Amino acid sequence: MRASDQIFCFGPWRYQASSGVLQLVVADEIIQHQLLGGRREHVLEPRLHQLLNYFLANPQRILPKTELLDEVWGHEEGSDAALMRAIGLLRKALGDNGKPALFIETLSKRGYRWVADIRLEQVVIAPLEVAAATQQSAINQNDASQVVTPAINHPATQKIQKNQRIIMLAMFFLCAVVALLASLLLFFKQANPSLVYKQQIQLSALPGNEQLALPLMDAVLYQQEQTDGQWRWVLHETKTHTKKQVSDSYQQIGRAQLLGNKVVFQAMYKGSCWFYQLDLQQPVQEQQLFACQTLTSHGMLVYKDQVWWLDQDQDGVIQLWRLSGQKPVMLMSFADGYRRPQAIASHRDELWIMLQQDEQNSSLFKTEPGDSAARLVADFPYAFDTVSDWDNKHLLLSSDAGVFLFEQSKKALVPFQLPAAAYSDVTRQQQKILATASQTKASDLIPLQPISEQRSAVLLSVSPWLNSNREDRLLVWSDSKAALLSDRSGLPQIWLFDGKENVRQLTQFKNWRQISQLFWVGQQLHANIDQQLYEVDLSSGDVNAVPHHPQMLRRYAYCDSQWYWTEFSSHRWTLKTQDKTSHSPIELRSDIVDLRCGPEQSLLLLSRRGQLGQYWPAQQQSRTLPINLRWREFSQDSWQVTNHGVYWLSSPAELKFFAWQNQQISEILLNTGEPVHALYPGPTATQLFLLTSRRGESDIVWLQ
Repeated sequence: MRASDQIFCFGPWRYQASSGVLQLVVADEIIQHQLLGGRREHVLEPRLHQLLNYFLANPQRILPKTELLDEVWGHEEGSDAALMRAIGLLRKALGDNGKPALFIETLSKRGYRWVADIRLEQVVIAPLEVAAATQQSAINQNDASQVVTPAINHPATQKIQKNQRIIMLAMFFLCAVVALLASLLLFFKQANPSLVYKQQIQLSALPGNEQLALPLMDAVLYQQEQTDGQWRWVLHETKTHTKKQVSDSYQQIGRAQLLGNKVVFQAMYKGSCWFYQLDLQQPVQEQQLFACQTLTSHGMLVYKDQVWWLDQDQDGVIQLWRLSGQKPVMLMSFADGYRRPQAIASHRDELWIMLQQDEQNSSLFKTEPGDSAARLVADFPYAFDTVSDWDNKHLLLSSDAGVFLFEQSKKALVPFQLPAAAYSDVTRQQQKILATASQTKASDLIPLQPISEQRSAVLLSVSPWLNSNREDRLLVWSDSKAALLSDRSGLPQIWLFDGKENVRQLTQFKNWRQISQLFWVGQQLHANIDQQLYEVDLSSGDVNAVPHHPQMLRRYAYCDSQWYWTEFSSHRWTLKTQDKTSHSPIELRSDIVDLRCGPEQSLLLLSRRGQLGQYWPAQQQSRTLPINLRWREFSQDSWQVTNHGVYWLSSPAELKFFAWQNQQISEILLNTGEPVHALYPGPTATQLFLLTSRRGESDIVWLQ
């Protein structure tokens, strides 16, 4: 049996080397909560999976850093920092945080060593006939050791043997019938849209990130990120597992499609979007075809030997284009309220198009070649990033919430049951799914003391309760208390910090919920969950819907004892409030996509065109601010308002500030080491928290 097929037992763990699944074998609930947040198993991310397998294959041996980097990362891709971080994450996953080390020992200037005892649990599943033959052979050998006289060839004995053969044949026939029935049941179960894929088989296994795979004959073409952040195409031969670079390097690459015997794709080169054509027989000699405005990862399709793609004009309006001969032709435009295009796919002689309403919601359209407009099929409470064909009745969709089948006749989403990982770029290949598997996301919330007259902006040390090595976001403060959204216990849940370095989980959601906003009204915590306003009980963690508030809301603000919110419906954005007597909604402004409370009983309103303005509802007066926000590109939490002014991200490494006092704009360079995606107000009027994402790793995998 190969090492990758074995099951290792060490300490309180049972580890499946082939899948990277760690299972706790202790029943103590306290230990379960400490190690896995109450769960019984954990799936290691691909790099930690490889690292643990290498330790288990070399127990009690000192492994130098160079050997681990060569064997796990590859000769050129790894670094000491990456190794130290991976060792730290693996120790954390195993609960190996004390001294002396329980599992992985650090030997100064020498390397690392696995020190725990290992027990092997061999599991061999043999066919029924082989097992029966082995058992019969053992019985015969045992009998031969005890019988010293030859068997008597008596007629009665012959009759018994004949009856035994008949019984064995009958049993064999019965087993065959049972197997046939089981196969039929399995077939009908697979025909049911509620599918279960239990096994993940790693294909790429390269250092860094791989994504957007295109299956070919006996090969798979996928993207690999290089150490300098550039992307290239790699051709992976599936029979020999040889890999070779077949393209130049680009800042960003969209998915590839076959056009005849060549590959076409979009890529960003020197800040501009271009179409390229690649002949795999003559690698690294791609031909530049024509320009595009914006690049969408899944926004290009080859359908009926023609190239179709989604683009955006300078105002952000989404368009559908087609290459007619050598000339690009714009076929249709969509309502300008949509944030950006997500994906295009062909299905049953129709084109299916997914557009993003905002960061959390999307709309599915369909059209036929020759139509001048697309028809809305469904709105979803998920930001789907992939659309592909499944069968005549279903589409395959993926998002952060999971992978789903979309049943067109019922307009229903059916979730897949998949191994514990985040999957994107999903496509069906016969009975398997080809996908990109990403490791568990991790982010950091870093306090920033903003600029003042006396000092420049400085980064402060991170509070221990914010250092979870998981994805934390939506941080909101009320005096010394804070709430945030975190997946440190598995699913995204709301957590509460009591101001005394103690943090505890509030909600106990059993399924993934779309939580897009947290905010305080006095001492009461509110949450926008599945586009509905809820109050969160700080003792029990129960969530209760707030009465007289509509669904389908997007962003809430409670300013000067009055509720305000934005809505997206019928392809348009509106700002609304509530009549205090009748509780009926009142439309105040159109084309407003986001809002915040401002000074002097005002609202800060972000228009669909990205212009920020100040609005006084009581006087119905407004003014335009010298601030333009790229809401189609940045997070809705990329700007915040304080008593001193407005902060917003102009890039992932630069923060800008507009001061109320002098009406001037200043710039703040952010030296965080990682891109900044969001801003959250701190416990004081001058403090901000920056949300940064750590660079993870992704691999191309088969699911079956």
